[in-house]
Amino acid sequence: MNGTTKLIFSVVKVVMNVFLTLLIIAISLLVGFTFMTNRNNGEIFVATSYIVQSNSMAPTFEAGSLIITAAVKPENVKAEDIITYRPADYPDTRVTHRVKEVLHEDGRIKFLTQGDANNTVDNAVDQDNLVGKTIFWIPSFGNILNDMRNPFFVVAASVLIALLFGVQFLTKKSQD
Repeated sequence: MNGTTKLIFSVVKVVMNVFLTLLIIAISLLVGFTFMTNRNNGEIFVATSYIVQSNSMAPTFEAGSLIITAAVKPENVKAEDIITYRPADYPDTRVTHRVKEVLHEDGRIKFLTQGDANNTVDNAVDQDNLVGKTIFWIPSFGNILNDMRNPFFVVAASVLIALLFGVQFLTKKSQD
């Protein structure tokens, strides 16, 4: 084998090692994250994850983003915080909007919220309907998690990993 061919194989080997390592790390994190969120009804430690379903909070975060919401006491919520709550009329639904105003009425705390992309303020949210405060979000990560649940994705990822290992094996054999 001449010097140029050895150099090409060395570069391919390094690129494949880096790519394979990153792919394995990414898949491991995604699988672990999916397992944790499915196993505990979305609860991760003291936080809950949600996949954003609409663009009501665009451009802050858009449909398909993954948001992490941590439990918070109602008195610790202030204007401009982003909260997740259960609408009184739809207790099985979760809405994540920005707090426009915090109201104190008859010893109770209520929040006026509004989606960043919406023109109107939502109905007042009672403190008992507060789920938590959004602590961070990852754009499009919810779409990736949804894709990972698709059997086609699992097969495609497995084939890709097998091909990467095959290329790795062949480059090593060629160098010997």
